Amino acid sequence: MNRALIKQIKKEIDQSDGQGIPFYRFMELSLYHEENGYYSTNRTKIGKKGDFYTSSHVGTVFGETLADIFYFWLRTHGELKQIAEMGSGDGRLARQILDHMQQVYPELYHDVQYFIIERSEYHKGLQKEWLSSHIEKVVWIKDIHQGSFLFPDFTGVFFSNELLDAFPVQLVEYHHGQYYEIYVDYEGEGENIRFVERKLPLKKDELLHYISDENITFSNGQRIEINLDMKEWIKSISQWMKRGILLTIDYGYEAEELYHPVRKNGTLRGYYKHQLMNNPYIYVGEQDLTAHINFSTLKRWGNDHGFSSLYYGTQGDFLMAGGILNKLKDHHETDPFQGESMRRNRAIRQLIFPEGMGLIFKVLIQGKGIQGEKLFEDKPVLWNREQ
Repeated sequence: MNRALIKQIKKEIDQSDGQGIPFYRFMELSLYHEENGYYSTNRTKIGKKGDFYTSSHVGTVFGETLADIFYFWLRTHGELKQIAEMGSGDGRLARQILDHMQQVYPELYHDVQYFIIERSEYHKGLQKEWLSSHIEKVVWIKDIHQGSFLFPDFTGVFFSNELLDAFPVQLVEYHHGQYYEIYVDYEGEGENIRFVERKLPLKKDELLHYISDENITFSNGQRIEINLDMKEWIKSISQWMKRGILLTIDYGYEAEELYHPVRKNGTLRGYYKHQLMNNPYIYVGEQDLTAHINFSTLKRWGNDHGFSSLYYGTQGDFLMAGGILNKLKDHHETDPFQGESMRRNRAIRQLIFPEGMGLIFKVLIQGKGIQGEKLFEDKPVLWNREQ
């Protein structure tokens, strides 16, 4: 139990006006408190010994395919010579991308500048271990604003994989024509503290405007998550990016599907030692918290800041368009579990099949100042499900 973090949250609640703190602040402290938050502590989070897996942990083929796609984008759309990754975790995916570029596209590898945006010193240390063979190629920056200041006029590919779903969210419930915001309070003392929810009438204009803009009728008792931090995030990227492509891979749906009554209880989840947790108030600071993102608002906010939506679809479709099936290998091994070719082929299936990661993850590609129509080498025109 992370008692130091629980003590910090209790202190903030005690300093509130008696109604507790917004859930947004509780989630922010749980995940990002400088010393005791989930992403700040020195513990393994990804992989077999952690709490969850990402696509880069099923083999190297995910990073290799991204490297192929990035090569095509950087070479096709001209004068794009930078890559920025935000939410790099342990650095495994960056290693896969740079390894493949170095081996297959040495000229691009020589030219490209690779940024990792990371504020956690713990994760920065892990990334430097994974990227020791590329250490002169990678530039670490604390946040997007620092990137804008030190390296103005970014031109290239900015991407994230499972980043936005971990942004803190506001929780809102609808009851009989009235919206309520979820606040967090506590009961008990000492080691018997228990966090509890309070429902207060929603008065914040920014949340009311968000609900109005979505133009969706919610069912009675329905709970939704609102991720407003994405708005500032895409604005800051636009301020840094002079020209380029923004790639977002994450859990989520478009608004109509995200807020469908079938998800009446929302999508907020925790992950602790590979177990799905439905209670964010236990294992505080020790479980990952995540909520599916609204891709409709991400497109709209992108349009507001100079981005055009080029493609939205599933990870499976995206990787197949990027040529991942070309990486399938013929095999003659007798052991279906230990053979290298079989392991690689199983990884590809896991990444693209609906019952694996192919359907649950969505992909949004947005462009700024991009004139060309091609996104994938084998596609003669823009591959866009929105058309």
